[in-house]
Amino acid sequence: MGVKMNGRQEEKDKVRMLAAQSSVARAILDLSIEQLAQKAGVTADIILRIEAGAPLDDDTLAKVQAAFEAEGVEFTFGDRPGVKIRTLDGIIEVSAGGSVVPLKH
Repeated sequence: MGVKMNGRQEEKDKVRMLAAQSSVARAILDLSIEQLAQKAGVTADIILRIEAGAPLDDDTLAKVQAAFEAEGVEFTFGDRPGVKIRTLDGIIEVSAGGSVVPLKH
């Protein structure tokens, strides 16, 4: 890690979502590719490229990840990367591989 300059280093050190996490989060939120693109301020082609696992620059990934996070999505990393989202019924956790963890209250 380097010296923080106006929060930029912290942003660069942040782990970015994986392609599968984007697909899972979009499905949980019931967002179309076009809706997510609009929320993130990117094109639908960018969303397709992310979900296909194509390499993209950190700034673009940060925009899409921020759009998800604004909708309440939390990206989890470690042994089983996935997503969490708080709903009225509790927390939904889904691994990027598709395993659904029961709701917690």
